[in-house]
Amino acid sequence: MSSSEDENYVEESSSDAMEESEGADVTSPQQFAGLIRYYINALMQGEISVADMPFEIEGLDQLQDDDDDEDEDYEFDDEERGTATAGDPSKLKVETPGGTDLEHTIRVDSGKTSQHIPQNHLQLLSERSHSARSPPVWKTLMTQDYIPQFSRNWDRYRNQIFCGRFSRSGQVFMSACQDRVIRIYDYHSGKKTKEIQARNIGWSIIDTDYSPDQRWLIYSSWSEYIHLCNITGENNTHDALDMRPEDNRFCLFSVKFSPDSREILGGSSDRHIYIYNLERREVEMRIEGHRDDINTVTYAEEDNSNLIITGSDDRLCRVWDRRTMSDQRRTTAVGNFSGHSSGITHVSSKGDGRYFISNGKDHSLKLWDIRMGRPGIQAGRRADQVPDTSLMTYTGHSVSQTLIRAYFSPVQSTGARYIYSGSYNGNIYIWDVLTGEVVKKLEAHEATIRDLSWHPTEPVIMSTSWDATVKKWTVNPEGKEQEEPVRRRRNRNWFYDDDE
Repeated sequence: MSSSEDENYVEESSSDAMEESEGADVTSPQQFAGLIRYYINALMQGEISVADMPFEIEGLDQLQDDDDDEDEDYEFDDEERGTATAGDPSKLKVETPGGTDLEHTIRVDSGKTSQHIPQNHLQLLSERSHSARSPPVWKTLMTQDYIPQFSRNWDRYRNQIFCGRFSRSGQVFMSACQDRVIRIYDYHSGKKTKEIQARNIGWSIIDTDYSPDQRWLIYSSWSEYIHLCNITGENNTHDALDMRPEDNRFCLFSVKFSPDSREILGGSSDRHIYIYNLERREVEMRIEGHRDDINTVTYAEEDNSNLIITGSDDRLCRVWDRRTMSDQRRTTAVGNFSGHSSGITHVSSKGDGRYFISNGKDHSLKLWDIRMGRPGIQAGRRADQVPDTSLMTYTGHSVSQTLIRAYFSPVQSTGARYIYSGSYNGNIYIWDVLTGEVVKKLEAHEATIRDLSWHPTEPVIMSTSWDATVKKWTVNPEGKEQEEPVRRRRNRNWFYDDDE
């Protein structure tokens, strides 16, 4: 295992290209393509500026000096907007003073605002030195079209892997395996820095989460406890936090630190939402939130704990206002979202307090606008008796056997223009948010991918699978083949539903 194989490969090919180009004009297509790829990669990493380019490209001065191009607003035409498998694409047009809301948000996040949009990376390179856009926006413009698609094995275990996540900074990668071990890695060096032997485990570690300051980790299982562990520091902390459930057989299928690190949010097998106060070390609230297992919980905003999103086997997503949850018996959801015909395995927020997605056992992934939640939808009604209030539906993947996760791609490097998910068939699926089209299907693993994570600032995806491997997916500029072709085989332990 080595996390630097792809980086070394790029550096070696880049050095060869540099040696060939020094003191000469770039004339061949091969030289031109190789050098442009090198400088795009170097600019993405912040290693050079345009002024550092030590070669001549015919037409570059013309591109830099050409002021005759008309500034055009970036617009999505009807063909680009496309249609989704289900739902009404026109619902995307939630009008606000800023224009078409979802499109406008993605344009801002990806740097495609009313300024002139360069049509290729050569224009991006030539305009970068005198553009008014901030460096983060430039990086997004440079990286958003680069989708990881070439894999290398990062690590291999002896048991199925249930969780795998980057920390918010991307400096740490964590995996949680059925062997009851949580492994912490330094992402940039690829070295394993810590192993946590999990406690009170029934079947497997089910969920994990980082604290916002990336110093702590929590995990849950088929147990009445959430466990709190430190990631950094010389002294090891491993505390069991008792949820005190009423049921003997109990599991928190989903756990999340609050953005202020004061609370832990959990969704449980007893249909309740749990809020645990870390300062007082006690369960502060236990609210019956759904009529079936609550498989997934999250916060609507990255830096605010006011809005909570839940998803359940009762086929509903619900939004709760933390400020109105003082009376545990009378608390009701402020928004209900119907449309799935089977239970919901995962919800994930865009982090802006407006949009979230849900993965369902009906093999569909749906996009929702929090502002369009409906009151009083009764859980348990047949799917054909409730309206589909989602904005878009994305299909192609398979959701079965376990609680498969799905996420928005990072805002910083992609403008959140993609949605990605694992699948029962061992593939990774990446969709365009606005069109609903599958822009990339990666044949990744021999068994189910339950969790995966896109690096917050780099075009890298880490996937964790029930085939007991962790894979690192990168953008390989030379198109180097995978080291080992994916071989399909019958998945192990398929007969057991781990957490449904």
